[in-house]
Amino acid sequence: MKANLAKRSKIDDIEKLGINLKELSKLIQLGYAEGWKNLNNDMTDFVTIIIFFIPFLLLSIF
Repeated sequence: MKANLAKRSKIDDIEKLGINLKELSKLIQLGYAEGWKNLNNDMTDFVTIIIFFIPFLLLSIF
């Protein structure tokens, strides 16, 4: 029953938007929102390491 409701809701959404799928000239691309969250979680470690090594690099230059 849930599968039928899910399919029906998608059809209703398409009908509300008035989209005729045969007339689309290019595909609609959807983004990956969860990817930005994962990237943000991994970037904290990377930024911490970079911030730690920048003073040593500057000390070696001067």
